Amino acid sequence: VSQSRYTWQGLLVKKLLWLNDISSNSDLELSFDKMIFGKEEFTDQKMHVKFGRGYVQIDDLELNSPQTDLKADILVDISEKSPQFTLNVTANNFHYGSVSEEDSLESAEGVLKPSKSDLIDRFFDLPSLDGFNGNVNLTFANLNLKQRAIKNLKFHCRLVSGSLKNSVLSCNVYGGSFDYKGYIVTGK
Repeated sequence: VSQSRYTWQGLLVKKLLWLNDISSNSDLELSFDKMIFGKEEFTDQKMHVKFGRGYVQIDDLELNSPQTDLKADILVDISEKSPQFTLNVTANNFHYGSVSEEDSLESAEGVLKPSKSDLIDRFFDLPSLDGFNGNVNLTFANLNLKQRAIKNLKFHCRLVSGSLKNSVLSCNVYGGSFDYKGYIVTGK
């Protein structure tokens, strides 16, 4: 069983950005009593979504489960000459685990599950930020990536033409600490 054609990675984003002759400005408040992703059950989810020709904005995204309490705001705007990308994520606890080999893409209840790729694979599936301006702010007090505990992760940078200026990364991992300050050039 495969996932819906309309939710394949990338295709949904392209459809939401309305880069065709359809003019639309949409403003939605979404809430879910229960959502299941992998083996984690999220309750009382809500978000505010705006989208139109060339942009999608998600505000007040909240993910709540026994292992995760995350808040995020996301903006991707390519409607102007200078594309904008802003990502703000804060979590006291965030858990990201892989789906086991025996799990299929769809359960008996018809709930779609994530594909069997890991976090690194998903990172390289992301579209390029070449040419984008904006900000990225990530703060995780307790981050669990496939049973690797990372504490006090903070990553902040200013995005200028796709390059990450004034990048600051700090975290506690593997019994020690890691600190980085610098400039990360992307693209050509």
